[in-house]
Amino acid sequence: MVLNRESQRGHMPKNSWERVKLPRNYGKALETIDSTWQVKLNLLQHKNNQRLIKMTQMQMRKLALGTREKKLTTPKKERKRESRKEEKAVNHPFLRFDQLVSLLIMPSRLSC
Repeated sequence: MVLNRESQRGHMPKNSWERVKLPRNYGKALETIDSTWQVKLNLLQHKNNQRLIKMTQMQMRKLALGTREKKLTTPKKERKRESRKEEKAVNHPFLRFDQLVSLLIMPSRLSC
């Protein structure tokens, strides 16, 4: 969108700016700016061209940021919990099959 101030509308501040909608195509948008500011100062035309360039660059950066993969982190609390579980699993003695069989045959040998 390009805003063009018209001196004929000076008594109506709300309506003193004419809005010109720019096409989404970059080349056509530049042509629209050139044709809109043809009568006016070249400085204003140059400023609007720079503004359009900056807007398209920002849009390109935004699109590039959206396509990148996001890094997923695990909270510190969950990492601590998992490490504690792993330590307990390592420290816990595993029963061998022959021990299980002997416990099933003689449950009194269970030492808790």
